[in-house]
Amino acid sequence: FYAKLVVPPKEVLLPVGFDDQALVQRWLSEKKGEAVRVLVPERGGKYQLLQLAQENAAVALNEHLRVQTESSEAVEELQALLGLPQTPTRIECFDISNTMGTHSVASMVVWEQGRMKKSDYRRFRIKTVEGANDFASMHEVVKRRYGGSLATKPGKTLPEPDLVVIDGGAGQLGAAVEAMAAVGLSHVSICGLAKAKGEKDERIFLPGYKTPTILPLKSPATRLVQTIRDEAHRFAITFHRKLRGDAMIPIQHHLRSTKSSKDAL
Repeated sequence: FYAKLVVPPKEVLLPVGFDDQALVQRWLSEKKGEAVRVLVPERGGKYQLLQLAQENAAVALNEHLRVQTESSEAVEELQALLGLPQTPTRIECFDISNTMGTHSVASMVVWEQGRMKKSDYRRFRIKTVEGANDFASMHEVVKRRYGGSLATKPGKTLPEPDLVVIDGGAGQLGAAVEAMAAVGLSHVSICGLAKAKGEKDERIFLPGYKTPTILPLKSPATRLVQTIRDEAHRFAITFHRKLRGDAMIPIQHHLRSTKSSKDAL
């Protein structure tokens, strides 16, 4: 841990000692530029602090194991429901957001190995579509993700996903499937996720099937895809609101300027 760019503290508390403790203490002191003590407390406040750290570590480990178990169950169930060739370890999800066709944006979020991978999230401004056309917007953004710099440019490339989830029904899915085919990625599994109006059930749309599959309520697979889809929606909405807010700033300045001019008269 301290071999990284981390400045050691003045004291390091350990539950048990070890043979090279003095050597490590000297190395830490040199790294910090002043004396560092490596202690194994057996009583008092420092011992209580060490006990608290151990309890927190146990809680964190149990939570990690719980998430890993739930994730394993979810991806295995998802594999069976969608007929995937393997359990997905990387899932990418897309969502479109606009207001009456203005400030159209898209988001892509990534789930990988049991958790959301925020470093791989991406936001897109829709460039080629006029007005509110979610199908065309989805086609554009999927093609840009898998056929543009994120797939080809050194330093910007992202791994190919095992599963692509589209926020939407048959129309959005069809547009995404066409875009994937256009960039030679028809082999990548893809599905659409949507709710019927007024219903709680989540429906999965698959290429080549007219009738969607209703996901079991509260199942691990349902919770997983809902979590990923909701995160894509949140990320898209946040970006859309930022652009809409930025567009309002010149208008607000103009209104204030106009009011000031009238007041001066």
